[in-house]
Amino acid sequence: MKTNKITLPNFQQLTLIILASSTIMLTVLLPGLAQVKPEYLAENIELAQNHYVCPLPPRVEPARETKKVTVSNLGFSFNLPVNYRIDEDQQNNRVSFYNPADDQLIACCRKNKLRGCGHSTIHVTISAKPATSNTALLPELGITKLRLENIRPTTIANQKAMVYILKSSMDGGKSLDTSLVANFLTPDKQRKITISVFNHDEEIPKTEQQVFNLVISSLSLI
Repeated sequence: MKTNKITLPNFQQLTLIILASSTIMLTVLLPGLAQVKPEYLAENIELAQNHYVCPLPPRVEPARETKKVTVSNLGFSFNLPVNYRIDEDQQNNRVSFYNPADDQLIACCRKNKLRGCGHSTIHVTISAKPATSNTALLPELGITKLRLENIRPTTIANQKAMVYILKSSMDGGKSLDTSLVANFLTPDKQRKITISVFNHDEEIPKTEQQVFNLVISSLSLI
């Protein structure tokens, strides 16, 4: 049996061990392996492969010119830079906005027939989920949700809201993911609106922070 050890660039904590015999077996070794779910391992394999072939291009600055976006089925509108692409997912009650750099990445992955490119994009998303008057605006911490930072009460669409940074990890804290999040309830308390941006890193790019702030400051219910 032949064993080849491959360390992918920019993935210092991810090592692929390929065992080649009459059949091919792929094993992923990660810190804290026992704490990681199989689907997360599969996602990390795709992320590593995609990053090696199609690295995420530098972020493109949001255009100064904005456009008003109305999402009728979710009941709100907001402003967005004109150079950001909108992707509406009506089945899951969510809409996402993509920087031109994300579209370049997706195009590269399609060209090279790579799967899972959506996991590497850094996009802002608005989602709506069922709620009650008792629904919390801050998440409960647990095994993967490690801590909250920069908690800030505010007002969005004339409703009480909370903005915060969530630090999470799937390997016991050895590597951190970062989410910038805003939550508020609709006036009838039947839905929780979440505006968020996630990155597999310890910081949110400034470009997405700008778009996030533009969206929450301009969002209105219709």
